[in-house]
Amino acid sequence: MGSLAWGDESIRVGATPPMYLLAATIIDPEERLDDLKEVKPRNAEKLHWRDMTYQLQTKSLKVLTEINHDTIIVAGGPLPKKKQERARRKCLERLLIELQAFEVGKLVLESRNDKKNKEDIELLLSMRRKKLARSIDVSHEEAGKEPRLWIPDQILGAYGDVLCGGQGVNRWRGYWDQVSKSVRIVRIGLI
Repeated sequence: MGSLAWGDESIRVGATPPMYLLAATIIDPEERLDDLKEVKPRNAEKLHWRDMTYQLQTKSLKVLTEINHDTIIVAGGPLPKKKQERARRKCLERLLIELQAFEVGKLVLESRNDKKNKEDIELLLSMRRKKLARSIDVSHEEAGKEPRLWIPDQILGAYGDVLCGGQGVNRWRGYWDQVSKSVRIVRIGLI
């Protein structure tokens, strides 16, 4: 079995065109995340980009400059308003193909709900039948229990804000420029 990747999603309707984003981050299993855990507000269950102040976003990106990672973002667009699950399937299919090229053996995604988690597994099984996914598995975990899931959340949040021209971008742009050196973006069409 190959390495492990941690994945999250984001939808950016403010981007031109609107986009569905899915990211996976490959990090050393021995990587310590103590500094990232300290960024999380005490009463928060997890570190979640859109719930953070600009100051916390800046601190988070500063911590990420210290974490050795490879991240792949699949950016699908334009995002049809009523076909978000189809967009997720297309992006997840491409992400799994990309991760196999990195010899990733398992992708751990942030859990959504039982029905939607099952749909992810069904997509993987369909890809196996088509011989598109031979060496990768998918599982789900709660982000509150696994801080490694916070990393793709933070990277997607920053990337999405850059796409949309978010107000906080100028405050943390220098850190994002460092983090993004380890980010590969794959764009796909959704229509």
